[in-house]
Amino acid sequence: MALALPEPASPLEALLLRGFLLDVLRHRLGVTGDDLLRVALGPLSVLLPVQRATRKPISPDGERVRQFLESHLHEPVTLTGLCRALGKTKRSLEEAFRKAYGTTIHSYLQHCRMLTAFGLLLDLETKAEFVHQQVGYKSRSAFYRAFRQAFGRSPAQIARRRRTK
Repeated sequence: MALALPEPASPLEALLLRGFLLDVLRHRLGVTGDDLLRVALGPLSVLLPVQRATRKPISPDGERVRQFLESHLHEPVTLTGLCRALGKTKRSLEEAFRKAYGTTIHSYLQHCRMLTAFGLLLDLETKAEFVHQQVGYKSRSAFYRAFRQAFGRSPAQIARRRRTK
């Protein structure tokens, strides 16, 4: 049985859907390394050897922060809690993460939550009214505001779109 995916309405939706699919490949199917990069880059994967040769190594602390954030998306995560869990200071974690990924811890967490929420809203088996809890938001209204800011549409609009396909 083939998986029927909805046709993206915009380039942003197409990019987000691709990001969600890459996340599934990496976390649920265990695809890693060059294979995952080849899927992500598509036709640009011919540049992979050059890109890998010029990529800076990621600090262990930056990588530990990323892994923690991705495995705790469904929970409210605070910087204090993150520091306590990893046994590091706030400043050292923020610097290591920014150096490794070029963004703040908060921005990365928000980005991951929004991509995950978008993917969940496309899943026919997920109830849209509970998506905010599955991505670490206690407040549905705060989640709706963040989602609308990220995608220009409400979660309800995305959920309706999946039902009409």
